[in-house]
Formats: sequence, C-alpha cells, structure tokens
Amino acid sequence: AAGGLWPEAPGLAASPLMGVSFVEFFAIGPALPASLERLRLLVERHVARDVRDAGVVLGVQPHAPYSVAMEGYRAAIELARLHGLPLCTHLAESPEEAEFIAHARGPQRELLESLNLWSGAVAAEFGRGLSPISHLASALREGVRLAVHVNQASDEDLRLLAACGTTVAYCPRASAYFRAHESFGSHRYREMLEAGVRVVLGTDSILNLRVDEASPRMGTLEDMRL
Repeated sequence: AAGGLWPEAPGLAASPLMGVSFVEFFAIGPALPASLERLRLLVERHVARDVRDAGVVLGVQPHAPYSVAMEGYRAAIELARLHGLPLCTHLAESPEEAEFIAHARGPQRELLESLNLWSGAVAAEFGRGLSPISHLASALREGVRLAVHVNQASDEDLRLLAACGTTVAYCPRASAYFRAHESFGSHRYREMLEAGVRVVLGTDSILNLRVDEASPRMGTLEDMRL
C-alpha cells in the first residue's frame, strides 16, 4: 500500500473471487501522520472508482492496538464510514501484546523504541492495566467489527465483544504455532458462541503455518481439521 497504491486492485476486480481485501496499515508515534495520509490516498484513488462494484472490495485494517494508535483507529473508522468499507484488526493475540497494553513494557515497546516510534503521546495511551479488548473498546463499538485471533479474553471481555457485535476470526493453526494455549489456556471460541459472539475460522499467514506433506494447504479446511 506504499505511496497510496493498491496494486492488486485490477486483478482482484477482474477475478471471479468474492470478498474483502483488507489493506493493513501501521500508524503510531511520529510515523502516524504520514501513514494516515498514505491510507487516505489509497482509499480515495481506488475504492470509489475501481472496485466498488467488483466481487472483491477494499477493506481497511489497522494492524493491531500495539502498532496503531487510537488516533489511527479513529481515522480508519471515519474513512470506512465515508466510503462504506469494512474494518478489521488483530486483537488479543499474544502475551507480549497483553504486557504492552497493560503495562507499557516488554518486547513490543522495545521494538517501537528501536524504530524511533516511541513518544510521550504513545506512552500516554498504554500502561493503564487494561486488557487489549478493553483498550480497544471504543473502536469496537464504533465500527471495527472483525477481530482476528482473540486468544486472550476474560469473561468481561466476552461480554464486551458481544455488546459491540464483534465477530472473532479464530486461527487455530496460528494459535497453536505461537503456543497461545500456554499463556491463555484453550481458545474460548465455545464460550464466545455461548455469549453471543459470532466466531469464524481464519488461517492468519502462511509465514507461521507449517505447510508440508502432512498439512499441504493453508485453507480453512485445515484449520477445521485441527
């Protein structure tokens, strides 16, 4: 998505595929204004003109609450409302994310510092003892309807997800690869369903999936089997 371009748009628009192609972006710290400007240009150049009537449409995906500031989420929500686009985000995926959101420390803070993206404004958003889901509650209420992973969820988090109408995309093989069960216990997709939260299956990324003779595909069927 660099430079406000969506290079896959013509191919997706001409294909028989149906669905949403989410453009993922990062926007935090000093890089936030430039990132949001690139996102705005991308949407304005492509959505209304090129793919609105195609089987595959554009979606907007703030990457995660540790890589996108709340200002970035708000900007994405406004942009999505203006153009009628779906929104998605990764959420509550790892213990490192939980540590960063709740205590403003750990590897994810160290990464931001190493990239010169840590600032006083960023620090003010974190370290308030919240879970990732509680931290992102306003964005979930205002339009981010699809949350990917959600390996960590307390009973209160489940109630919040249900109240916001959030759909959870559970990625079984990705969760297993990162051993999320060792930090958070078994994924609570059954309890989510009981609480009124819609759950769908996802694959996450081929980068963290074992694709070999025993598991040759990254399709959803393989996650259903697991």
